[in-house]
Formats: sequence, structure tokens, C-alpha cells
Amino acid sequence: MYAYDAYFLDCALRQRAPLLTLDRRLKASAQNLNVETMEV
Repeated sequence: MYAYDAYFLDCALRQRAPLLTLDRRLKASAQNLNVETMEV
């Protein structure tokens, strides 16, 4: 995971907002942390 991916994930966690991504690994990481994801 790149630093900017971790930053996006952290922002989604802190803001309790869905994470918009097409990256499969980032989506899997978000789902492991119970962050809602949306594909755009």
C-alpha cells in the first residue's frame, strides 16, 4: 500500500465517509476495517 492510499483510508475512517476506489487491494483493506467502499 502506498502512503497516499493509507492517507485516503485514514481520511475515510476519520470522516466516517465511504472510500471511492477502483483499487482491489485498497478496497480489501477498507473492508477489513469496516469502511464502506464505492466503485466509481
